[in-house]
Amino acid sequence: MEENKLILEAGSEGGSIQLHQINDYFLYSTDETTLRDFVPDLTLEELKTKSNVFNTLDQAMNSIIGKYKIFRLYPLSVHPDFKSKIIPYYQIFCSENEKPRNWNKAKWDYLLYNNRANRL
Repeated sequence: MEENKLILEAGSEGGSIQLHQINDYFLYSTDETTLRDFVPDLTLEELKTKSNVFNTLDQAMNSIIGKYKIFRLYPLSVHPDFKSKIIPYYQIFCSENEKPRNWNKAKWDYLLYNNRANRL
């Protein structure tokens, strides 16, 4: 049986990014289907993507951070079992990105550091 955990989800007006653990592997996907309202010629293949499969969370997070400014997006959820593993990436992002201001920093802080908040 396949075990699929949603580890992290963040979004913006144009779509979202989700990081999943499926059994012992990690991958992320993007969904930008709302852009179809503005550019109707875009296909679903162009609007939804999946990453390669990664053996570790570290590989997956480094890939996401290399492609997307995920911590500038609006945080939607962080799996409680992975908060402590996501926090170091967030802290590095914050220390390297003082300017321009991250408008969602307070929401990320709340979601990652509040023991009760798993989803905003």
